[in-house]
Amino acid sequence: MQLAVTNDRKYFVDNKEVNLGDLESVIAEKIKGQTEPSLVMHLDKDLSIQDEVDILQICDRLKCKPILATKPTNSAK
Repeated sequence: MQLAVTNDRKYFVDNKEVNLGDLESVIAEKIKGQTEPSLVMHLDKDLSIQDEVDILQICDRLKCKPILATKPTNSAK
């Protein structure tokens, strides 16, 4: 399952917009019956740490593994 959060705090679960107040129940419904549910989070870089923590708390309550997806940097190695 995918969660995207834009810089203006719009939440999208599997590309469908969801109100923050409904986010936990939508995730709970989507993971129902899964033995090892996970949530891939695509968070805008301008969001606060608290925005991420709020989602992590939902994952913790639902026993859903959070995975933070990031974009690669342009730094050369």
